Amino acid sequence: MTRFLYFLSISFFILGCSNHKKNGAAQSDKPLSKTHQQLDSLCSAYQRDYNNADNNSKNLIVTQYHHLLDNFLMDSLHGGIDSIRVTVDSVKQDDLTITTAFHTNNRIAFKYGLKFEKDIRSDWDSLYNFMKSLKVNSDTTLGFIYFGSHEINDPGDTSIPVFRFFAFPIPLNFGKK
Repeated sequence: MTRFLYFLSISFFILGCSNHKKNGAAQSDKPLSKTHQQLDSLCSAYQRDYNNADNNSKNLIVTQYHHLLDNFLMDSLHGGIDSIRVTVDSVKQDDLTITTAFHTNNRIAFKYGLKFEKDIRSDWDSLYNFMKSLKVNSDTTLGFIYFGSHEINDPGDTSIPVFRFFAFPIPLNFGKK
């Protein structure tokens, strides 16, 4: 458990610059972060490869992209996903657990439920308050802490995102002094 908290503390410290609230046109005019561009590129490549594969090869394509995402997110980014422009889909609070969901361009989504302890440090308290204050249907740029779990779905199924990451949001300035 101590190792886990150490990892989170280091990840929070490394991530972020500042949290900029954006709206509609202004947000879409801003360039995407390098990480956001790379995730979009992986998603596009997956969609292309999956759609071009015969039915017997589709499972192999999914497996290959699971490994590519693992390598990119855990090895390259060490579980910290920075500066992703998202729309807030939901913020649900159940006692000290806050579950959030976000999407970007309807192909990539993030979801996670984080349980906070009653006696929490001030940095965790600020994260708790940040997560509670997220507004549904608002557009914002956030960082995420990813724990190595994701889904890769059939790109032809428009009812679910192509990539779904189980990661919780952090403000871009979290851990900065």
